[in-house]
Amino acid sequence: MAFTPLRSVKATGALCVMCVSTLEIYEVAMKITGKEAVVYLASIQDRVALHLKDNTDKFWSYKLKSGKKTEFAFDPETSTGLFVRVDREPPQIAGLSDIQRISGKDVSTALGRVFSGGLHKANYQVTIEDQAGLDAFISYYESL
Repeated sequence: MAFTPLRSVKATGALCVMCVSTLEIYEVAMKITGKEAVVYLASIQDRVALHLKDNTDKFWSYKLKSGKKTEFAFDPETSTGLFVRVDREPPQIAGLSDIQRISGKDVSTALGRVFSGGLHKANYQVTIEDQAGLDAFISYYESL
C-alpha cells in the first residue's frame, strides 16, 4: 500500500508519523462487523444459507451449502467486530484470531436455539478480522 503525501516533507519523521496514523485509520476501517457480515452473506446465497434466527435476534445462524454443512452463528447487530461461534474447529489462517473451544462451557442459551443440535452445536468461538477472513473461513469449511 503506497501513501502519497499532500506536500513534500524534508523531515522523514513527520512523514512517517503521517503514514503510521493513516495506516492505523485504514486498518480500523477494514474490520468487519456483524451488520456487515449479514450483508456479505446475503450476497453469497449460493454458498451459505441463513439457517435460524433467535427470537430475540441475539444470534443468527448460517449453514454452508456444501462440504459437511458446517453451521456458524454470530450477533448480527455487533458494530465492534465479528465474533463467530462454529460447530467445527476453525483453521489457523490469516484473518481469524482468538480461537477458543467453548464446548462444555457456560454459553448463551440463544446458541442452543440457532444450531441444529447433534454435531451442529457451538463448539468453538473465533474472531473474524475482515471480509477476506470471512471468505477464507467459509472456503475452508466448503473444502471439508
